[in-house]
Amino acid sequence: MDRWGDIKKKQRPGRTRELAAVEARIRKTQGALDRYFQAFEEGRLREEVCTRRIEELSSELTSLEARRSDLAEEVSESRASVPDPTELGELLGDIENAPRAQGRDAGRRG
Repeated sequence: MDRWGDIKKKQRPGRTRELAAVEARIRKTQGALDRYFQAFEEGRLREEVCTRRIEELSSELTSLEARRSDLAEEVSESRASVPDPTELGELLGDIENAPRAQGRDAGRRG
């Protein structure tokens, strides 16, 4: 389990950078869509001319948003978590009881 945590920690900076890059691409793609829509609404582009490009950009945006969601989940999973007081208490109890439990188990084996 420790190795998995180490791997996730090492991957986190790369995933964070990739997430930022994907978010920038989302903003750029959304901006392009907005410009196409505005040009169409203002009558500067005919529907036939911009339909294909709008479909392409919309598809790209959907893919980017899915990737952003995956990356955000990966980044949040790799963050170090601090146990709450209840968990700390349980862990402390487990640690304090471990030597006694080990002694009981050794007596049963013999």
